[in-house]
Amino acid sequence: MRCAFSRFGGLALVCVLMMWGCAGMEGGFAHRDGNFAAPSSGVAREARPSADDLPEARAAVPVSHEEPQPQTPSERILIYDASLGLVVADIRQTMQAILDLGQTLGGHLQQMDQRNITLRVPADQFHEAVARIERLGEITDRNVRGQDITEEMIDLRLRLETARQMRQRLVDLLDRAESVEDTLKIERELSRIVGEIERMQGRIRYLTDRAALSTITVTLNSPLPQRQVAAQIPFEWVRKLGDGAVTGRIQPEADTRRWGRAINFTLPPNYIRYYNRQGVAEVMGADGILMKIQSHDNYEGGSAAFWTALVRRALTENRAMAVQSVESLALDRQRSAEAAWIVADRDLGTEQQMYALALIVTDRRVHTLEAWGPVDAMRRDLPAIRAAARSLQIR
Repeated sequence: MRCAFSRFGGLALVCVLMMWGCAGMEGGFAHRDGNFAAPSSGVAREARPSADDLPEARAAVPVSHEEPQPQTPSERILIYDASLGLVVADIRQTMQAILDLGQTLGGHLQQMDQRNITLRVPADQFHEAVARIERLGEITDRNVRGQDITEEMIDLRLRLETARQMRQRLVDLLDRAESVEDTLKIERELSRIVGEIERMQGRIRYLTDRAALSTITVTLNSPLPQRQVAAQIPFEWVRKLGDGAVTGRIQPEADTRRWGRAINFTLPPNYIRYYNRQGVAEVMGADGILMKIQSHDNYEGGSAAFWTALVRRALTENRAMAVQSVESLALDRQRSAEAAWIVADRDLGTEQQMYALALIVTDRRVHTLEAWGPVDAMRRDLPAIRAAARSLQIR
């Protein structure tokens, strides 16, 4: 009986894999010749066969014979981007005008430095924003791009639906498997398909965000001496503070191998440390809060007061963060170090984000602990995050 089921499980698994491999052809996916056939609605409505049907040929995805449905212009999904170069009299004043315009139109600042500013604005306000920015100075460069992602989104959604159906069939098979060999085969394939589902879901979220909010980058120049020119910040790590909160960039792969000097501190409850290598540690909570801990060189005269003032300026000018509080931070063990605690927030248009930073300064090193995430979650976890900063062990 066990051998018979093993043969059945192998045959059923082959059927599922054949369905997964053929889904691209039968579901109207992009073909090798580059042509795209719009899928019929039959794929999305496909009924899941019962467990008794799995070994049979009728378990395969039915091929639809309906004519492809054409896409009307109103159904197209577009991503808009613009790069503008302007010559203006007052760079600071123009920068502020662009920032105010973005907020008025329901957008938010993505990044800003001395001469460049990047806005995200709702897609339906894109052309209005570009036209109004162009009126602020003399145009020296103009590049407006529109990318049609309709076919990619259709393809992704159909592949995602098919993958979910494959996952359910594999789960059904796994429940009925009686041999170790069948179980291992099904689990390997199930793990692969779950990974594909997560990758497609991430791509859909990314494209949806890009289509909902258009990106406008403006570079400003002036032939006139500027009345207020702030000194450029020469410390790269200071300029990059808040980068994760603005761009969402974190370490792409988890890695906690103990290569190089590890950073030790007490984790907040319900947080995991997924990266800890070469002087950088990254931590995440289940509610979307991220933390990044790093160590940097200090320089002669680099006091906590100096670094606090410089960091506050960088967060305000480069990240458009509103600093809410700056106070000293008492450390648990490091009596010789000075520390500061900075809390700021950032308006993303549709939501608000909170950012916290601990600066721990010794004669030779400057240690930073950044934390950012949704306001409600940050307010709840801020005491635990502060406690993690106080526990940081400096070598």
